[in-house]
Amino acid sequence: MADIDAGIAKPFTIDISSDKLDLLRQKLELTAFPDAILANESDWAHGPPVPTMRRLVEYWRNGFDWKAAEARLNLLPQYTIAINVDGFGTFDVHYLHVNKAAKNAIPLLMVHGWPGSFFEFTKILGPLTNGDEPTFEIIVPSLIGYGFSDGAKEPGFSCFKQAEMCHQLMLKLGFSEYVVQGGDWGMIITHILANTYYPEHVKAVHTNNSDKCDPPSFFENPIYWLQNQLRGPYTAAEKAGIERTQKFMSEGYGYNLMHKHRPQTIGYSIIDSPVGLLG
Repeated sequence: MADIDAGIAKPFTIDISSDKLDLLRQKLELTAFPDAILANESDWAHGPPVPTMRRLVEYWRNGFDWKAAEARLNLLPQYTIAINVDGFGTFDVHYLHVNKAAKNAIPLLMVHGWPGSFFEFTKILGPLTNGDEPTFEIIVPSLIGYGFSDGAKEPGFSCFKQAEMCHQLMLKLGFSEYVVQGGDWGMIITHILANTYYPEHVKAVHTNNSDKCDPPSFFENPIYWLQNQLRGPYTAAEKAGIERTQKFMSEGYGYNLMHKHRPQTIGYSIIDSPVGLLG
């Protein structure tokens, strides 16, 4: 458990300034929308339809109450702490620390992905900490470059470095043994924690997605291929899942290539344009 009084961790409150909110509203009001290129406005094959974006922007401008949302988020126990990552220096890392007073609770590190944040775990915090056995003491960091954590200023801050940050956070909070959960990038990061970097510290892993999109190949892994053959034919649900994943990898994965090869290019759009980020 972090010793806040000793200055190791600092309580954190979200407080977005009025100036930033005013600038956001001005940018939303000045949005220039592209021409619609789809005959069917419910078709997302080329990205978000223009009518959908107009509706969302209008709600963002005149319907969404950020300060009310901010107040709800500030009900969560949030902190920041300084974490040193080898080769990249020290980062101010934001995290949730839930159920700190629970006796015999299992320390659980939950890791989000892109474009996620700590917020995606908020609905599960209650069921995991309601006093039933087992109960968990939950730590949810904002990854480096996400949310209210600092961002890396040099290229090369990989999932391995995110894993290093997560482990250092757990050690600073007093946990030499813990369990992990993650999805998307969090799935990769938790596997690095458990299988590559710190297997003696990570006692269990749960992920809500897989990094495998196709059935096992005989040439890549003959043992897995044979096991897959012996298990019998795929169910209808499994076939549908494979088809859905393959469709995503062939038609919905372009953002990944952009981030991988030209992250600075897309960065100008999403940092300056709220609608660019929304899209």
